[in-house]
Amino acid sequence: MKSKQIAQSKLRASKLAAFAIVVGIILLTACGMPNAGVKKDLSSGLSTNYSGITIEDAAVTMDDAEIHHNKIPLGKSFTIINKNVSGLIEKEGKLSLGCALLITDESGNKILDEADLFAGKEGVPVSEGKYLTCKVNTGEPMQKEKNYNVEVKFWDKNGTGKILNKYQIKMTEAP
Repeated sequence: MKSKQIAQSKLRASKLAAFAIVVGIILLTACGMPNAGVKKDLSSGLSTNYSGITIEDAAVTMDDAEIHHNKIPLGKSFTIINKNVSGLIEKEGKLSLGCALLITDESGNKILDEADLFAGKEGVPVSEGKYLTCKVNTGEPMQKEKNYNVEVKFWDKNGTGKILNKYQIKMTEAP
């Protein structure tokens, strides 16, 4: 009889623990647990990590068209776009954003390292924060048939939100 009571007591305790975990998850979500996620375009190789904010999608464009590959003609520009960004912190009707750009060669040597392309720029209207873009120019010292790693990092200077785009490109013959 006593072993049956002990088993029932353990069952109640495990049900109570499971209930407490579910309630905790609901409370964390309701209290604004930071958003985080990963997006990967398998055709182009663009990967995007975000936290503290959300994005609907990320893409690469060249000549005003979305591309789904990583071959970039030497001397051409491409743009990394984060679409429908939400959760940026607004102050006095404006957003304050940062954007870093790092390009390295196959050996990890820095070709370009810009800590904040938006440095010194005053806040931007909230409407400009829906699409965060970075245009990347290619050319010397890059060489055709070589691979380069491109990292674009956006961050909210008023909050903790950030986005990191990573894209490996292969330089091809200029058109």
